[in-house]
Amino acid sequence: MRKVNVQCPFCKKQKEIEIPEDIINQSKQLTTISINNNSVCSHSFQIFVDKNFKVRGSQKPAYEVNGKTKERKEIQKVDRMMSLAKDMDNLREYDKAKEKGKIEQTERPEQEKVEFMTSDGKYNMKALYNEFWEYIDKDNHEFREFIIKDPRRPIDNKFGVK
Repeated sequence: MRKVNVQCPFCKKQKEIEIPEDIINQSKQLTTISINNNSVCSHSFQIFVDKNFKVRGSQKPAYEVNGKTKERKEIQKVDRMMSLAKDMDNLREYDKAKEKGKIEQTERPEQEKVEFMTSDGKYNMKALYNEFWEYIDKDNHEFREFIIKDPRRPIDNKFGVK
């Protein structure tokens, strides 16, 4: 058995677990290991371990038959947030290219218009925060102002939130 430090992709809780060496040695490259609920925390997830017993990544299951993962509605919300983040990145790149004169269009492409923008083309950070607050880490500098004032987050004397 070898010890491996594992971090939950949901709540970021860490714990050292033991993995049989023969399981890792049987694999050609990465070994996928399922972490059951209550092994590290209350979530279930998968980790990918390389031949040197280093965790190379983890993933949240989209669906678990016994229903112990996030509810489908929450998963759809995460998918929406990821799609929105991609749209925002596209808009930022579009704006940068336009500023450098690489793009001459006066209007953004229709598919890149997102609902979290103000009429002047700026991001409505408060609306973004309110839509996705539970997925935004407490140390996120872009949303710090909203995090500190948010009554949904427990208060921590050192940083304003827990």
